[in-house]
Amino acid sequence: MTSRALSPLETEVVARWGTPAYLYDLDEVHRSCARLRAALPDGSRAYYSLKANPHPDVVSAVADAGMDLEVSSLGELAVAVRCEVPGREIIYTGPGKDRRELKAALRIGVQTFSVESACQLVDLVDAAAKYSVGPRILLRIHLMDGASGGLHMSGAPSQFGMSIGEAERLLANSGLAEQVGGVHFFPLSNARDADELIYSMRLSIAAAARLQVCAGRPFEEIDLGGGFPAPFAETEEAHLLPGVSEAVTAQLDRYGLPAGAVSFESGRYVAATCGTLLARVVDEKVSGGNRFVILDTGIHHLAGLAATRRMFPRDVAIRASHEMQLGAARQFLVGPLCTPVDVLSKRRDLRDLAVGDVIAVDNVGAYGLTASPLGFLSRPTPAEVVTSGGEIVSATHISLVREPLLDA
Repeated sequence: MTSRALSPLETEVVARWGTPAYLYDLDEVHRSCARLRAALPDGSRAYYSLKANPHPDVVSAVADAGMDLEVSSLGELAVAVRCEVPGREIIYTGPGKDRRELKAALRIGVQTFSVESACQLVDLVDAAAKYSVGPRILLRIHLMDGASGGLHMSGAPSQFGMSIGEAERLLANSGLAEQVGGVHFFPLSNARDADELIYSMRLSIAAAARLQVCAGRPFEEIDLGGGFPAPFAETEEAHLLPGVSEAVTAQLDRYGLPAGAVSFESGRYVAATCGTLLARVVDEKVSGGNRFVILDTGIHHLAGLAATRRMFPRDVAIRASHEMQLGAARQFLVGPLCTPVDVLSKRRDLRDLAVGDVIAVDNVGAYGLTASPLGFLSRPTPAEVVTSGGEIVSATHISLVREPLLDA
């Protein structure tokens, strides 16, 4: 933990809207986008994955920075529309797209779709024919030989994509093959090191070259996915893994594929470092020789993507307005929920935290609030405050509202 005090802006947010509160720094979003673009091959395309953080101000900042958008639901698509991002700059992905979603996306003007099965391909082709449009269709490929990153999506049977063999059979069908404009891979997320990410992308490029031969014509787009790592609730800085661009370019050259046809995705790297969560100590107690510091936030606001907590750091790093001293007993930083899993950290340096103190958790701009069980216990939702140039530009909160249903 660092002893760096809360900033004047953070103090102002607490004074105006209380805690818990998320802060998103748009200047940091722009810096992250610039770093990512500079690290990718010249001429390649980059998508921001809204699943990491769909806040409209963050999405607008990403679009302003020159990145396109990757959406996986009509809700995320609605955010993109609200941000006035044209359909030609959006790719629609996900394993569970139904006909209603496909038709809605086509009506809005989305031009690129990742399809994950033969059934989904037929549904999209049929829907596109009704609207007299010709979308760019990418076959999502699931490679059984894959990397083992922080969250891997290849190397084992899964609901994502299709095998190379199935893709080859689809491309052998001339009626369907002519609809296919490329391929999509996403073997892992949050790679542990450069070798792992490079290995997965080399495999994907080799598979793309093989499938392009089956298609009998050059692919318009080869989406290599992401895997660019970033810290979560830890004090380390985000860093791009070295050598990725050079390795990807060399592999593309080996198979005669143009860099201009390649695209990448990132949500975590772009949004992670822009976010900070502010929380207040509401109680403290000792039980069985262990001290528990209880906050007004918890895993319902900061679950780390999954209820299993496999994406959660072992110890959340916090800042406070004074330096913490080591205590003799093990101490727990916990939330207010009625469940024993609502534990943010197990530390020994919390003894000076007292009721009323405010803490800050940095690097939680990705997979924070909207990746958490926000409705559990029906507790208040945190404020979401957006800053740019050191000034507050918006303050909102998500409202969970029950509404009556009309007959279909």
